[in-house]
Amino acid sequence: MNSLACKISGLRVPRAILSTFLLVTVFSGCFAPPGVKDLEVRVRQYMAERQERDWVAVYDKFVDPDSKLQLPRDDFLRRRSGAYDLLGFSVDSATIEPEKSPPTARVKVRMEAVIPLMAPNGGSRTIRRELVDPQQWVVHDGKWYVRLKR
Repeated sequence: MNSLACKISGLRVPRAILSTFLLVTVFSGCFAPPGVKDLEVRVRQYMAERQERDWVAVYDKFVDPDSKLQLPRDDFLRRRSGAYDLLGFSVDSATIEPEKSPPTARVKVRMEAVIPLMAPNGGSRTIRRELVDPQQWVVHDGKWYVRLKR
């Protein structure tokens, strides 16, 4: 038998081809985009930080790097000063669109919130509402990030 070939199912296959095939097969899984489970975990972490009103963590850990180019951190934090209180949330759906580059996802989060309202007489009051938050997520460096709307 030639030392440069192996026998697989009666076929002679050069070792270099076999080795290359095995390497490609093993490493192709390493470069696949993160899946729905990874996305749902990231969405829950993101929403938990929002519920805690930790806006620095929200911006630093979860905001898409391209969104950060359009919305500097100080502007993001200033806009959150009057944000509503988030009482609870659930991830209703998460759909990945892998054909896009980079891969994107659409997520629907249902939230229960207390929203501050300005009263006509100059005072304020709050109302409790269920809201649906459609979110768009994108993969950067193997991790899901939320894309902000301007």
